[in-house]
Amino acid sequence: MKTLLMLGAMAGLAAGRQDEKKAAELEAIIVDVTGTVDVKRPSDKDWVAAEKNMKLGKGSEICTAEASTATLLFQPNLTITVKAITMTKLEALAKTEKGIKTDVRLKFGSVNVELKKGEIESSLKVATPNATTSVSGSRRM
Repeated sequence: MKTLLMLGAMAGLAAGRQDEKKAAELEAIIVDVTGTVDVKRPSDKDWVAAEKNMKLGKGSEICTAEASTATLLFQPNLTITVKAITMTKLEALAKTEKGIKTDVRLKFGSVNVELKKGEIESSLKVATPNATTSVSGSRRM
């Protein structure tokens, strides 16, 4: 019985590792910056000023000041605009066999999301301290 349980546990671990291998890490690209926007990537020691064409990976944080915005492009069909006085973190950003998976955690503030219909299915989850919203698939623009 112990052998059977060990084999089952090992098979479960192997399946989990295969799922991790299937998910390729992606990067978001800052396509527009207005006003004062700072970012902190996992490799950065301190916050730095956001710049157009800067790449952000999983774990990156974005903070916008008053009258400031940052627009992020998640290839190929998802755009998120981080509005003024917002702090957010990219929790997940990966390409899987099913499509693109993006999880964004809002610490405070707001974002606008534009998801264009495309060949690749995208899923997006926006979580706040009080609620979670998700979108699976794409809609025609």
